[in-house]
Amino acid sequence: MTRQAQKNLLFHGALILLGSMLTGFPLAVAAASGWPPEVIRAWVVTHASLASSGILLIAISAAARDLKLSTRQATLFSWTMLPSVYLLCVGLVVTAVTGMRGLTPDGPALNRVLHFCNDVGVLGALVAGVVLVRGAYAGVQAERGAAEVERRDALLAS
Repeated sequence: MTRQAQKNLLFHGALILLGSMLTGFPLAVAAASGWPPEVIRAWVVTHASLASSGILLIAISAAARDLKLSTRQATLFSWTMLPSVYLLCVGLVVTAVTGMRGLTPDGPALNRVLHFCNDVGVLGALVAGVVLVRGAYAGVQAERGAAEVERRDALLAS
């Protein structure tokens, strides 16, 4: 993964983490004002999910130098991970604001849009997850290969 791609993940992770901090305000208002439990729960889920999504992107950016991804795999990762995270995060905020959850593709148009965000976001996250695991595994294999070469060179030199 390129250095620019790492910085891009770091930036978007920080941006989503800031979004999480901002969702703490409506959560505090909901809790302090005695809003219904389902509204408070929606804001808790939104706040925590945005925080974990931001932290995930920041962690991946930090570990990205150890991933072994082809240019095609790195592009696929970027084109699936970031949009899926944003779709899911925006969907959570809209869910907390409106009370619609988008779990089924029926009802009002906004509910169908949320359903689309959920489906595409989850699919993108799964694809990005598979690419991430493949890149991590290839990194482990490359490291093992390099260690084997070093060991063999050390034996030959002695």
